[in-house]
Amino acid sequence: MWSVVEVGEYVPPPAKDSTKPKTPKEWTTQEYDRVLLNTRAKLFIKCALNREEHDRIMECKTAKEMWETLQNHHEGSSRVKETRIDIELKLEDLVGSLKAHESILQEDKPLKKKMVALESQTEEHSQNNAIL
Repeated sequence: MWSVVEVGEYVPPPAKDSTKPKTPKEWTTQEYDRVLLNTRAKLFIKCALNREEHDRIMECKTAKEMWETLQNHHEGSSRVKETRIDIELKLEDLVGSLKAHESILQEDKPLKKKMVALESQTEEHSQNNAIL
């Protein structure tokens, strides 16, 4: 059954003397069983999903299409995966250099102390506070 998800659904070949596809009445038992594998695979995938995930794959026609949609949503496309790897590598490379730059900056700059100035009280202001 997994081959239906990986390869895609089976389409019976046309009859030898025709270019038109066979109708379901013309299918052999083996062809009929192989066509039903896609339906079974779709059913299994749908049964395993919650409502939100089910809504995401509702428009898909084949089990392969459903699986690819879910894979792209949860794992991202190959381009997204490559970008994630690049970001992780860059961060790992930068961590050591950030520590080095931080220590150099701390050694170079003298520490500045903050001064806080308080407003002096006038006689009038102190008399108002005494009344309260």
